[in-house]
Amino acid sequence: SKIDGIASFNKSQMKIDISKGEVLKSKINFASVAIPNFDAKKIMLEIDGKVFGAAEDSLKHISYKSEFAAQIGNYFSGKAETTLAIKLPITEHLKLQDVYIKVLSNIQNFNNDYISDASVVISTVKEFANNNFITEADLTNANIHLKQFNITKAKGVASKIKTTLSFDGSDILYLKNFDWGR
Repeated sequence: SKIDGIASFNKSQMKIDISKGEVLKSKINFASVAIPNFDAKKIMLEIDGKVFGAAEDSLKHISYKSEFAAQIGNYFSGKAETTLAIKLPITEHLKLQDVYIKVLSNIQNFNNDYISDASVVISTVKEFANNNFITEADLTNANIHLKQFNITKAKGVASKIKTTLSFDGSDILYLKNFDWGR
C-alpha cells in the first residue's frame, strides 16, 4: 500500500487525513481516520473514505489471503466508486454489534455469469447494537440471466434486491428478508 496523508494529534483527539493512496487494485481519493475524543467514556475510531478501482477489492478485504479472495473477481467485477464510513469503539473485546458500517458502491461494467452490461448501485448498512448487514442493490441498469430459475430481466426495467445478512455469533450466517422488487 502507498498512502500520502497528514496526521495531527493534540491532547483530546487524533486525525489522519489521507489525500491519496493505493490498496490492491484501487486508489484512495480521500480518507480520514480519527479518534475524535480521547476523553470520551467510549473512545471511538472513525474511518471515512472514498475509493475508486476494482469492484472485487471491496470484498477481498474480508479475507485477503483466502480462496474466496482469489475467486471473487469471477463473480464481482467492474470498476467501482465506493464511499465508506466505519465507527468502532477502541476496546479489548470488540463485538460486531458494537460496530457501525455504511458502504455505498456505484459499479460500472459489472459482468458475471448472471448479470451483464451493468451499472449497479449497492448499499450496505450495519447499524450499532445488532449483527445485521442490510444490503440493497439497484439492478435497473443491468441485464439479468438466471437460467436455473428461468428468470431474465432486460436493462432499463426497474428492479432492486434487498436482503439482510445476519450473524448470530456462531459459525452460522443467515440470509433473511430477501426481497426482489421495483
